[in-house]
Parts: sequence; C-alpha cells; structure tokens
Amino acid sequence: MSMFVSCKDYEDDINANKDDITALQNQLADLQTTLSNELSSVRSEFNTQISDAKAQLQAAIDQKADQATVTALEARVATLEGDLAAKEAALNAKIDAVNEAVTGLDGRLESVEEALATITAMTGDFEELQKTVNDLKGRVEALESLDIATIAREAVAKDLETQQKALEDFKQQIADADYQGQIDKLKDQIEALPTADDLKDLADKLEAYDIENIEKRVSAAEEAIAELQNSLSDYATVTSVDELEKALQKQIDDLNNLISGEGGLNDNINTLTVFVEKLLNSISLVPDLYVGGIEAVEFRVLSYVPVVPGTSGTGELKIAPVYVDNGQTTATYRLNPSSVKEENIDAENIDFVAATAEVRAVLDNSPVAFNGIESFKNGLMTVKLKKTTTGSLDLGNNKTYIVALKVPRFNKDNTTTDIYSENSRLVETTFRPRIAKLAWNASDAQHHYADSTSIWNSKVDNNELVTTEVYYNETKNLAELVTGCYLNGADKHTQITRDELKKYGIAFRFAIPSKTYNTAASNGTDQQKFATVTPEGVISSKLPDGVTNNMACVGKEPIVRIMLCDTVNNNLLDERYMKIKWSQKMLDDVTLDDKADNFVLGCNDVKAEMTWDWLITKVYAKVQAEGLDQATFEKIYPADKIEWNAKNTNEGTVKDILEFKTTTNENGDALAATWVLSPDFIGNVTNEKDQKKVFKKEIIFKSTMPAQYPDLKMEWTITITLPELPAIAGYFDTYWFEKYNTYDVLPVQYGTPAQTENKVKYYNNLTSAFGYTSEWGKGNNFFIKNMTECGSWDLQFSVVQEHISGYSVLNKNLDDAGINNDDFNGYMLNNGSYVSARLKWENGRTQSWGTSYDTESTPYLFVPRREDAWNLINPLAQADEKGIPARTHDKKINMSVWAKINGHNKVLVKKYDVCLIAPIRVDAVSKGGFEEGIVNGSVVDAGKLVSITDFRGYAVAKTAIGNPTEFEKYAVQLWNYYDVKSIEFHLDKAKYTLAVNDGSVVANNDLAYADAMTASKLSELTNKAVDLSLSQSGNNIVFKNNGGSNVEEMFYVYVPVTVEYAYGKLTEYVKIPVYPRGQVPASVKRR
Repeated sequence: MSMFVSCKDYEDDINANKDDITALQNQLADLQTTLSNELSSVRSEFNTQISDAKAQLQAAIDQKADQATVTALEARVATLEGDLAAKEAALNAKIDAVNEAVTGLDGRLESVEEALATITAMTGDFEELQKTVNDLKGRVEALESLDIATIAREAVAKDLETQQKALEDFKQQIADADYQGQIDKLKDQIEALPTADDLKDLADKLEAYDIENIEKRVSAAEEAIAELQNSLSDYATVTSVDELEKALQKQIDDLNNLISGEGGLNDNINTLTVFVEKLLNSISLVPDLYVGGIEAVEFRVLSYVPVVPGTSGTGELKIAPVYVDNGQTTATYRLNPSSVKEENIDAENIDFVAATAEVRAVLDNSPVAFNGIESFKNGLMTVKLKKTTTGSLDLGNNKTYIVALKVPRFNKDNTTTDIYSENSRLVETTFRPRIAKLAWNASDAQHHYADSTSIWNSKVDNNELVTTEVYYNETKNLAELVTGCYLNGADKHTQITRDELKKYGIAFRFAIPSKTYNTAASNGTDQQKFATVTPEGVISSKLPDGVTNNMACVGKEPIVRIMLCDTVNNNLLDERYMKIKWSQKMLDDVTLDDKADNFVLGCNDVKAEMTWDWLITKVYAKVQAEGLDQATFEKIYPADKIEWNAKNTNEGTVKDILEFKTTTNENGDALAATWVLSPDFIGNVTNEKDQKKVFKKEIIFKSTMPAQYPDLKMEWTITITLPELPAIAGYFDTYWFEKYNTYDVLPVQYGTPAQTENKVKYYNNLTSAFGYTSEWGKGNNFFIKNMTECGSWDLQFSVVQEHISGYSVLNKNLDDAGINNDDFNGYMLNNGSYVSARLKWENGRTQSWGTSYDTESTPYLFVPRREDAWNLINPLAQADEKGIPARTHDKKINMSVWAKINGHNKVLVKKYDVCLIAPIRVDAVSKGGFEEGIVNGSVVDAGKLVSITDFRGYAVAKTAIGNPTEFEKYAVQLWNYYDVKSIEFHLDKAKYTLAVNDGSVVANNDLAYADAMTASKLSELTNKAVDLSLSQSGNNIVFKNNGGSNVEEMFYVYVPVTVEYAYGKLTEYVKIPVYPRGQVPASVKRR
C-alpha cells in the first residue's frame, strides 16, 4: 500500500521537542519535590506525636502511674515509631525509584525518548478502548439480528413504550458520556505533554473515564437487551408490530452511526491511535536551494583551471577546466510527527522515485539513489544520495529531473506503508573553492589570507599581517586555521570545510617559501630560516643551523605558503600566504582559586561580594609567586578588560548582574566585584535534584599581552539552597475521622447558626481541621509555619483523584496567581461539563493564591444539589444503639495544601482526604405484615414500612409524629429542609423469599432480594395455581392471593422503595412478612 501526502509546514516541531525535554525534566523534579516534601511532612507529624507520647510516658513515670498506664504509653511510643519507620521506608523506596529514573537519563534527548515511550505505552489502553467499542458494535449487530417480528408478536401494547424508552435512554446515556469530547480532550492533553503528574493524570483519566464509562454503558446495553428478550417472551398478544420494528430499527441505525459513521468513534480512535503510536504520516524536504522558486536537491561538481605556483592563485594555465564529481550529496527531510523513531521506518528500503518534469512518467532507473541515513534527530532525517549515472543531471531542452523520497513505515501488523515526499527538482551546480581563514567570517575583507605581494611587502616586527603568535618551544597545526570558500548561486561567499573538500580529493598543503623575507628586519635577518612546517601544516621553530626550540627564534616572523591541491590529478587550485610570529611565554599557566558563595532562597535579590582582601589573597598572591608584582599585573590584566560567562542578564525583574568595580581603594573589605541574582532569575529550586541550584560564571582576566602572558581563569559559583520548608503547624484533632488523613464534611445541620438557606447544602470550612498555632507576620496566627514574607498559600482539589471515578481537575494554570476564583481550575472538581464541587473563599480572597500574609481567607467546600454530584457522597449505614446512622468512607476527595516560598517555588504542604457524609438514610424495616386469605386483600400502611433518619439521628417525616421525642419533633421541618420529593414503592419489582429445592418450591426466608422469586415465576412453577399480587391504594399497600391456593408457611415479600431528595435517590428493600390466615403475631400491627 502506498500514498502521496502533501507537504506541510512543520517548523514548530523542533521547539515542541525542546519543550518536551524541559517538561519531562520539570516533571521528574516535581515528583522528587513532592515525595521529599511528603517525607518531611510525615517525619514532622510523627516526630511531634512521638515527642508528645514520650513526654506523657515520662510524666506517667515521674508521677508513679500504675503499670498498665505506663505499659500502654510505651506501646503507643513503639507503635508510632514503627509506623514512622514503615512510612519512611515506603516513601524512601519511591524516592529511590525516582532518583534511579533521573540517574538513568542519558542526556536531554534520551529524556524526550523516555517521555515518548511512556506515551507509547498508553497505546495498549487505546487498544482496549477500540476492543470495547468493537464489542459494543458487535452487540448492536446482535440486536439488529433479532427476529423483531417474532418478538413483537409476543408483546402487549403496554410494553412497547417501556422497551422503546429503555433503548432511547441507552442512546442518551451514550450521548451524555460525550466520547467525542473525551477523545478531543485526550488529544489536547497529549499534545500539551507531558508533566510526570500530567502523564499520570492522563493515564488515570483514560482509565477512569473512557474505559470504565464505556464498560458501564455496555453493561447497561446487555441488561436492556436481556430485559427486552425476557419480558417480551412472557406475552403472546400481537400489537403494533410495525411501530415496534421501526422504533427498534431507528435505535440500531443511530447506534451504528455513532460507532461507525463519518466522524464517529471509530474514526476518532483511529486518528488518536496514529497520533499516540507516532506513526510516520508525511515527509517534506527542508531545502537549502530554490531554482525558479522550486525546492531543489543540489549535487555540486567541483570545477577549476589549474593555477601557476607563485601567482597567489591568479595565474591560470591555458588548459581546459578540470571537473571533479564525487556523485554524492545530502538532503534533509522533516518528519511528521516529529517524534518518529528510526526503528519505526524500514531504512533498508528507502528509495528515490524519479521522473522528468515534462512527461511526469516515473523512470525505470532513477538518476540518484538512496545511500544511507546520515543523521536522524529531532524530527529531521538527513539522507545521503549518490548518482547512478556518470552523465549530467541537467537534461536541457527545458527538461529536468524531479525526485520524491519514498520511506516505508512499519505498521502494527508488521506490514509497511510507503510514505512519499512531494517532488523536488534535481539540479547540478559547479563551484570553485578558494583558501579562506578559520574562524570563518565572510564579512572580513581579509578572509582569504594575503597574496604574495602583500605578504612580502609587510614589515617585520611591526605586527603586520601576523596571523598568530606561537611559543617558540611549542608546535601548532596551521591546518586548524584554514577552510574553503566558494561563491554559491547567489554570489554569496559560502564555506566548504576541509572534510567536505576531502570527498573531492582536495586537500590543504603547507610549505616555507625559500624566497628571502627581511623587509625592515633588524640586521636584515631572513625570517624564513627560523621555521619548518610539515606538508599537513604542523609548524615548529628552528635556527638556520637546524637547532630547534631555541630562544633565539623569539620575535622572528616566517611566512608560510598555503596551497589547495587536487591530490588525484596533482593540480594546484589556489595559493595564499600567512605569517606567524615566534614568542616567549613570560608567565606559566596559573591555577587560580575558585570562589564559592552560599545563600538560602528567599524573597529578595541575592548579592555575592568579592572583596579586595579576597582578590589580593587568591589572585595576586598566586601570580606574585611567579614573579609578577601587583602593579605589573594590573597593567597586563586591567580591571576593565575582565570578562566572564555566562553573560549578564538585566531584563526588568530578571537579573543576573556581575560587576567589577573600578576603584583606587584596594584595601580590606572594599568591594572589588559584586554579583546579583534576582528571585525571578533564580527561578525554581524545589524541582532541583538535590534541593539546591548552582550558578556559575567563569571569570577571565584578559591579558593585553597574550603571547607572553596567557589569560587567567577562575570560577565563581553561587549555590542557592532551600529554607526550612512550609509545613502544617498543628491540627484540630477532634475533627479528623482518620487522624491527619481523612476529614468528614457533614451537611449544614438544620436549625444551627450555620444554616443560611431553607434547603440542605454542603458548606464546610476546610481549614477548621488545622490549628492556627503559628505566626505569619506580626500577630497573624496561621496554620502553616515557616512562611516567607513574600510567600502565599492555597488549598486546591488534587489533580490526581485516587478514590472517586468520573471526577477530575483540569490540570492547567494551577500555579498561576491572580486568576478569578470562579475561573480557577484548582477550585473546581468536574464531572464532565459540570462543576460538581467547588471551593468558595470568604474573608477577602477573590483570586487564586491570594496575597502575602493572607491569614484570614477561608476556603469553604460547596457541593451543588445536582445529580452530577451524587456519586461524591458517602451513604449512611444502619444506625447505632444511639439511633445515629453510621458513616461510610469509601468515596474520598483528595485535597492539597500548597505554599509558595516565592513566586517560583511551590511546596506541597499537606495532602489529605475529605469525605462527604450523606444527609439522610432510608430505614426499610417493616413494622407491619400481610395476612393471607383476606377477600379484599391484606393491607399495610406504607408509613409502617419505611422511615427516614438524618445524619444526626433526627427523624424525617411528611407529617408530624405524635408525642415526639427531641429527635422526632422536627420531622416535618426536616422533610422540607432535605427537600424530600417522593417515596416510591416499586411493586412491579417485588420478589418473594421462595426458591426451588430438590424440585419443590419452598420458603427460604434467608434469601437476599437478588436471589428471591418473582410472582410471574412462581405462577409458572405452580401451573398458575399460586397467583400473588401487590397493589397500592393511596398510602396503603395491598397483598392478594388470587389463585385460591392456601398458604401454610410464613414467607417474605421484598419491595424496593426509592426516596428522592435534594442530593439524590436512595433505594432500599423493605422485607414484609406474609403470614398464613390467623397466624399473625400479636406484636405485628395490622391495619
């Protein structure tokens, strides 16, 4: 399979790749910081408890308490110490794992590859998503294959609307799940990667939202289909077959379109899969040359006319030009996506497809061939090309070769797909190289070195045309000072390196000309007799008599001829000259002491100082030992010539400024230099591996006489460490269900001062769990200690919600201060498009993160009375002996307390869980019973079957309770306060505690509702001899035995009952006894 893909602009890919690198480093550092802070917090908390327990133990011993008390306190100390050791071990194991991951990073690119590998690992999750959707599709197809007509003939009219509504509800559930939106959101999140928290959050969301929700929907579909088949099979009346067929077929068509239609789930999953799996989907040339506005791949042919030696490359021989064609070039292509790896393509079968621009027919034999991959990095692949013909690539007659690169990519099924670039023009250009200086600077008028006339006219010992000075007792490779130059198609001087020239058989050669050079030289000394050079360019000093490395060479300036030679054809292409000067090193290399300063991170600029005492002791004293006094030193190394790197930065509040002082006061503690770093330049230290950040500058004392006195270097470092980190100052112990880990949030109780509305709500001050036992600023009590003067704090929903599925925090801009509270993501817990819980701030705060000394602001947890919030609430269990329902704690909302040391350094102070406790529970305990054999049916008052109790143990009822106790007298008010909307008995779903045992239908009163028997099943098993029914008349539930058979043994009937109120629907199963005629116990109240 093959396809052509149009060229697109992917210039942002490299920057995106760099962002990926930085993001991964920050994520690992964030994880280290979080774990380290958590370890510090655990140690602090446990050490406080252990200290308290030991103090109590010592007090008990001092006061001669009984042995049981002492033993108990000793056991508590041991338990706390054991718990601390266990938690430390667990956290240290995590920290070690993270450190090992950091250590294993081999360079920035490998960090990127690890992040990409992590994302790729998620492919399995998407495969599961695909499998699930395919499974759903298969079930829909199974539904489609049902014999609708046969089923319909067994349906009665009253079931048609019910079954159609069930399928419509199923369709609506799929629509409400917003799979398209979830896929789009996942694509955005993957593109925004990654944070380690981001990667984990994304994986959590994938697992918690998509797969789980689809599985729930599939399960619902199975139940709906099963219920349809079971219930319709009970009937034999044919009604509105056409209507049923049309309704069912519409649902089938809609579901098929949702899954397989244009833009449906399958299309979007395929798109997302390609993105995540990093499959190559397009390539495009990164051109160096355009010809006639068309992108071109250039083959360069070297062309020259040999020159006469001694003419500085200007005297050409009168012969035909020489052409040197190595038949090779390279071309760079941009890959999309940029994270494609080399192992994902079939490099052995990369090829070029060629055509001529006029006929557009593909050529059987391309004039160029793929010759290997030169480099593969950051989304760019540079390939090598070679000519397959000895002829020219210029066809003439307005014809030209065009080529497209074909790259086979590996697919998941081990097949390959050919990806093609757009066509590019093949061109062949000629160039003539010349000798040039290195370092390369095309704007330098002398970048081609001197010709023979200029060099021999220059004066000796007048610093004219000296290329470099070399110590007389050392050698120097002059080849390091030369490169090639040619004029490109735009007549621009362009460098061609020695290595590139070597591919054409061209090389540099060096020689000492024999011509005398003594222009203006003292005593007329011939400078050429004081040097020797190898053909490859290594020069060394010598005296006329051949003695080497002699001081008599100092000051001599020999000329060196540079030649550019065709080593294959033995021709000279160019010739130039340079001059060197022999010198003597007056000061040996001196190792200066480095300077190191340490500071603790804070709110203000860091200012390091270098005093004259330090400079004199650490620098001047070093060179004096080499015979250089201070006055001479300052002349050779003047203060205004001192350099350093990295360079200074001074952009607003971002400051990294090193300054050496020009002063005549060079005594004592007078400042020689200062180095200022601002907090905005220092940035984030909490993310650093060792919780510190080191800044370095290399100080260079520049010599005014570099040939004799080398530059001197030292290193100045500033190390920034963290202060004592913010931590919880104390707790209000009695508020914690699980001490310092789980905190219960109760509804606002009726009749208390906290009640501000006539309906129940959740509105809880989350800082009431902490003790305001520290100070932040003068006289400002606060629950976080070690806060800085510029610090700030925040309480947010944790990004990772570990105990509740379907709810999430948008992980974006959570560190940004100054965002309006209503718009800040950290204050919102989302369920799809709904905000199901929110933090509302009182006492001053209107924007995220507040301000410094913000000790009064109070975050309240608010939960709206909507269905999207119901799954956050923990139901109440059965009441205890005091009549108060027990609390459950399965659904926990993770909260995080944060503090900032300054605007760039955030610390996780505390992470804990919040449990929302349900306002009410339904107590389905029957106080009545049915009696079999009553003509008009046995009646039980529904009010005797169900009661409602709130979380404090107060009764909730629609009508007043006679002779009420304290816990019953507010029943009616609480009915309205909790907004009880209805109590519904689902008589159609009633079941009886009857079962088949050894072929007999027997009473088994231990059966649960799920295992009990329906009335229709009982009727079927007794050949319709036993026909039990339930009906409701007003507030009465009526039981009848319509079959005439007698009941001789008591059994129960389960009736589901649902109470709907402000925060959801509660369903319980009331178990009502059915007694044989005349056997109702006196304790059972009958109507």
